[in-house]
Amino acid sequence: MNPPSLMAPDAKRSGRMAFRRWRACASVLALALGGCAVGPNFSPPASPDVDRFTASPLAAAASDREGPKVASQHFVHGGEVAAKWWAAFRSQPLNDLIRMSVEHNPSLQSAEAAIKVAEFNALAQRGLFFPQVGANYTPSYNLESALNPNSNITTPFGLHTVQLNISFVPDVWGSNLRSVESLDATAENQLFQLEAAYLA
Repeated sequence: MNPPSLMAPDAKRSGRMAFRRWRACASVLALALGGCAVGPNFSPPASPDVDRFTASPLAAAASDREGPKVASQHFVHGGEVAAKWWAAFRSQPLNDLIRMSVEHNPSLQSAEAAIKVAEFNALAQRGLFFPQVGANYTPSYNLESALNPNSNITTPFGLHTVQLNISFVPDVWGSNLRSVESLDATAENQLFQLEAAYLA
């Protein structure tokens, strides 16, 4: 091979062309790999900037002049609704009634079943991040007749077919990731529906 200083002009030109082609291919490959991050990163919206649930502050509760004084109404911000809010009334018949209604409520039962279905759907979708493996085994037993038509001799033989299938589809464009996010959001929505049905 000749030293670079002794190379012919055609060889230098072809070398530059090859370098330009390699650089163009590298640029296209970098753009293609950069496309793996296609898709917006979703974030929950900000909470509304409000300090009360009503347009104007609540007025004080009316009280009888001769009766006890009633404190003004107010909301407790950031407080959680008690799971057994009815227990504040201290009524055993009410407690028994609500316990029976919760135990025999078809809305709650269907909401719990919907949560399980949504969670299993999200779990199944996560399985596409990994290779899929399948196996199959098929045995068969046959009788082969003799080549001579006048002979009644048959030869038994067995055929065992074993198959192993391995497939993997890389999530290049993030479709599976977005599907998992959607199914997780569906499961969370079903959980909120269960809480709403329970509180109702």
